[in-house]
Amino acid sequence: MNRQLVIPVALVAIAGVVSAVGVGSHAGQTVVVVGDSLTAQSEAPIGLVLTAGGWRPVVDGRSGSSITNRNSIVDWPTRVTELAAVHPAVVVIELGTNDCANCGDDLDAGIDRILAPLRQVRRVVWLTVQDTAVERASDPEGVNEALRRATVRWPNLELLDMKGHFDGHPEWHIADLLHFNAAGSNELADLIRRGIDAPPSPNRVLTPVV
Repeated sequence: MNRQLVIPVALVAIAGVVSAVGVGSHAGQTVVVVGDSLTAQSEAPIGLVLTAGGWRPVVDGRSGSSITNRNSIVDWPTRVTELAAVHPAVVVIELGTNDCANCGDDLDAGIDRILAPLRQVRRVVWLTVQDTAVERASDPEGVNEALRRATVRWPNLELLDMKGHFDGHPEWHIADLLHFNAAGSNELADLIRRGIDAPPSPNRVLTPVV
């Protein structure tokens, strides 16, 4: 086969697949996704799935990062302020139990500091945290409850139920039952895509995703 014909045929085939999953439905709107190691290890599939869905993704995952930044890995309020400058249509946040064994009242304040630079963003989606890890040195239930309280204070915030989606699926995790294998990273990417493609939840708590 003539090599000059192979490339156009391949491009047509790829274009057909991408079109089938909805490129252009969001008119190139920017979605910012930030998070800890779960996001960091899933950056590639998140970017691919959101791009295929018509979004323009900006994905920033930092392993070990936390809401309160007690461990000084990354100051998310500062980083989120920088990312808000790209005028995203949606911001997705995946942060929770890292560095939070004794967050106490600091947790509510930490959530508010991250959300404050996003008050002008139409829609902010925060993923609930899993509670199935083998070693639980943190308080997942307390973090999820703090996120629910935050939906009362922040009218543009809704929650996406990562906890519910991954419960009962050890096959999507590595041995610690917290971090994802390749299948789990793909599931996270699909979960985020379905969450932001769906209309906003009326009560802004635990967005339906299936």
